[in-house]
Amino acid sequence: MSNYIMAVDCGFRATGLAIFDLDSSPPKLAHVCCIRPKKDTKKKHLLTSDNDVDMTARMVRGIVGVVRDNHISKMVVELPSGGALSARAQRAMGIATGVMVTLVECEKLAVEYYTPSETREAAVGKVDLGPRVKKGTPPEEAKRIKKERAAVKKNIKERVMAAMEVKYPDLAQVALLADKEHICDAVATFEAAKNGNLVRMSKGGNNGEERN
Repeated sequence: MSNYIMAVDCGFRATGLAIFDLDSSPPKLAHVCCIRPKKDTKKKHLLTSDNDVDMTARMVRGIVGVVRDNHISKMVVELPSGGALSARAQRAMGIATGVMVTLVECEKLAVEYYTPSETREAAVGKVDLGPRVKKGTPPEEAKRIKKERAAVKKNIKERVMAAMEVKYPDLAQVALLADKEHICDAVATFEAAKNGNLVRMSKGGNNGEERN
């Protein structure tokens, strides 16, 4: 039984997965993929919630397939932040979080959760995103602040991808940039988790864990 751990960048539209072999020293990147469910264009969705249910089901099937095919018994997960400004984004993040927690419970997985700031710091060091929009900020000033923060975030994503490719050259084989972004975030989550209890306790063997 391979001693694998799966790192996850959890999302509603796309979820990056990176599987590491903990019996290798240093841990070896064994498999990567991005679960990106296609919208059902044949079925007529009358309500937004109909489409959400369909997309969630497809995402769950995709992730569960990777877990079972690779006999995964432990995961490290970057959960979405609660910083989205729109109600729709908040809903999507809530669904993604629910998917991961339910998966962990149903598949009986050992897990550690990490924040986006922790994974970013593990990849590129501490980053200052700049000031946030505060209540009462004039519209023009708020627009400027949002634009500046968005530019910093975009730069961070590129830096994370570049840093993870240097550390794990096999990531260069991921052709689709949109997929690579999520996969590299998953790899960065593993970097954040390397000194955590779950990874340290799992190195050097699977501790007798067997999956049916």
